Amino acid sequence: MTKAFDSVAATYDTDFSNTRIGLAQRRQVWKQLLPLLSETKNVFEVSCGTGVDAAFMASKVKSIVATDISEAMLLEANKKKEKLQLSNCTFMCLDAANLLLPGEQSFDLLFSNFGGLNCLSPSQLKHFAQQSYSLLNQDAELCLVFIAKRCVWERFYF
Repeated sequence: MTKAFDSVAATYDTDFSNTRIGLAQRRQVWKQLLPLLSETKNVFEVSCGTGVDAAFMASKVKSIVATDISEAMLLEANKKKEKLQLSNCTFMCLDAANLLLPGEQSFDLLFSNFGGLNCLSPSQLKHFAQQSYSLLNQDAELCLVFIAKRCVWERFYF
């Protein structure tokens, strides 16, 4: 699976994130996400891809640890980090099926967008939920976006 994401990383923003359909879908997610953000929150993002959402959240939260299974996607994310000077954002290579973080970190918000969690099997999702619980502070919030098998917006767009 990593190879599939690695192979599209360099053009992902051009081919999806910055297209009309990509921007429209992301705006809908951000509309739901925005009320959950504050400058006191530490955010953990799973399947961050090229870091578009992390870049959006960076000015609105205390810190972000954004993870992805694809080193190539993280290379693109780190380019954004440098260009935008995101000092409160850390990108790490991590499989959503195994959320083992170094040290004792805890988070106020767990976020995942555009179907990274769709790649997990039902048993892996259960394990993800258990591991997520151990990473979250009391009263933490979840914002998880799963993709349906058929997306009406994308059907019309493409």
